[in-house]
Amino acid sequence: MLHDTCHMVKASIIIPAYKRPQELKITLQAIFSQTRKLDDIEIIVVDDSPEGEAGKVIENVEKKCAIHYVKNPKKGRSQARNEGIKHARGEIILFIGDDIVVSPDWLETHLQFHEKKRGINDVVIGFTTWYSELHISRYMRWLENGGPLLKFKGLKNGKETDIYHFYTGNISLKKKLLEKEKFNENFDLYGWEDIELGHRLKKKHKIHIWYARDAVAYHNHLYEEKDLEKYTKSLGYSASLFQKAFKNFSVTPSWTKKTIFVIITLLIPLFKRLKKEWYWYAVGKREFLKGMKQASKQ
Repeated sequence: MLHDTCHMVKASIIIPAYKRPQELKITLQAIFSQTRKLDDIEIIVVDDSPEGEAGKVIENVEKKCAIHYVKNPKKGRSQARNEGIKHARGEIILFIGDDIVVSPDWLETHLQFHEKKRGINDVVIGFTTWYSELHISRYMRWLENGGPLLKFKGLKNGKETDIYHFYTGNISLKKKLLEKEKFNENFDLYGWEDIELGHRLKKKHKIHIWYARDAVAYHNHLYEEKDLEKYTKSLGYSASLFQKAFKNFSVTPSWTKKTIFVIITLLIPLFKRLKKEWYWYAVGKREFLKGMKQASKQ
């Protein structure tokens, strides 16, 4: 572990890292460029790759605050985040990904919200969109505007939202809360480890999730149309297994919705000729149902 000392730590930024050294470097540089001073801030990078690539990145960046490097090969996202929490000394914990580029006021916005919302059960999520340096395709625009990715439409700045927006790519919460509940390390299905923790925190500790529109982060990750089928099938598969594990928490479609999805899939050839967004939506629903069916046989 690389360890830079400081007297008091206000916030700990936890970054699980896995085989994205170039993206991680950009992520760290964005944190170092915050408008808020970083004297009482620490960064904890938990490296999930066996090669230890993140450690090499940290060794070669000009550090503007304390950075702790934790090698944690091939143990998964949930375990990586829990390992980060274990090493964190800050009152506030912020989670981002190794492919997230934060805006200059990102940290200040999160911390200001926590100054107003001092309760242990207050959680803050920020807004995430695409990194402008990417070639942002029509398909990627659809993913975040009607597609199966992060959804912020309809959220109001400073207002509460639900646990379906408990996105750990841009979130902050009190460390005392995370000392009560950790990520479930036995449940590391794609995307659902976030929602599962949010569900537990809501049920047991009555958390309030506040939306901070100005805590902007940019997703530095290229998505391609060719991956849609695999991506949405995996979502259906993991959603079904999640539903089996948590019967009182609804994440899979009702029989009525399933019937509608089946009808929609019959229209795929027509949608392909009329409008790409309709076609992508229909293909996504078809593959989601396939994933659910596969999981039902487990």
